[in-house]
Amino acid sequence: MHKLAFSPDGRHLVVTGYTSGNCWLIDATDYRRQTLVPVAKGPMGLAFPPDGESVIVTSHDSGLLTRIDLAAKRAVTAYDGGAGIEVLTFY
Repeated sequence: MHKLAFSPDGRHLVVTGYTSGNCWLIDATDYRRQTLVPVAKGPMGLAFPPDGESVIVTSHDSGLLTRIDLAAKRAVTAYDGGAGIEVLTFY
């Protein structure tokens, strides 16, 4: 079970792997350039905050939201999102 989303600027393809507990940051111009970022158990949804510099991954099993810095290609913080969180969006 994977979910994929392109960043609003089209530079990044972000993929979550529910059973693996991982997230992949993939260069949208060269899919061979990938960075594996471990996140909380059960990652599902993806949302790109208006800052354009990060992605937030929702983790259904753990209830955590993990913010990943797209430039640094690493998790920078996690927030409590509540049990069963699957999706997130910004308006």
